[in-house]
Amino acid sequence: MKIVKKTINILAIVCAFGSAANATVISVNMDRWSNDDPDFFLYDQNVPQLGSAETAGLVVVSNWNAYDPGAQSFQGTTPVYDSGGAVGGGFTVTGTGGSDSWNTGGTNNQKMFGDFAGNGTKTISNIPYANYSLIVYSKLYSEATQSFDIDGGTAQTITNTLNGSTEAPQEFDAAPPNGSNGIFVDGLQYTTFTGLTASSITLNHDSLAGFQIVQVPEPTSMSLLALGGLALLRRRRRS
Repeated sequence: MKIVKKTINILAIVCAFGSAANATVISVNMDRWSNDDPDFFLYDQNVPQLGSAETAGLVVVSNWNAYDPGAQSFQGTTPVYDSGGAVGGGFTVTGTGGSDSWNTGGTNNQKMFGDFAGNGTKTISNIPYANYSLIVYSKLYSEATQSFDIDGGTAQTITNTLNGSTEAPQEFDAAPPNGSNGIFVDGLQYTTFTGLTASSITLNHDSLAGFQIVQVPEPTSMSLLALGGLALLRRRRRS
């Protein structure tokens, strides 16, 4: 019985690690981009807040794409990239809602939270994954609850617990209750929609800092990972 339990536990770890390691991710950062007021918006200099090699997010990857929520278009990234390379198949994002900026730099995650889209919609089309999850990010300057839903379905929320700081993204690395010591907390800076399969979805959002589309491996891939785990266990037992 102990051997069986140990086998199950190790297989679970192998599958979970393999799933995360092999997942492909499309990461989109709300980035004002345009040089509206260079004296105030120091990071609106027609360059992305996150460089192509910089990593950020709950799923830590590079290749973040800069999306200007004012122009409602990608900026400086043609074509759109995922964590493995260029995304094909006509992947696009269109939407409504204005934009604003915290005018802050800092760590990569703080920069990811630096600009945001106001209340509106984002229609994400030609998603290249058969199964995926959507991670949505938000950060505000006051105590408030932000609501998000997909295609008018059940809403999920992010509740900011800030005390009115004007440097909200910087609070990400602060100690509680204003921050979370640089650790992502579900319902505080992000929420996740799982089990998605549609090639196109519309995200109805309040304040939106960015999102990640995370591919979920096919069941056959998970089976192969399990078989690999069994082979590993046999090899260890023989040795």
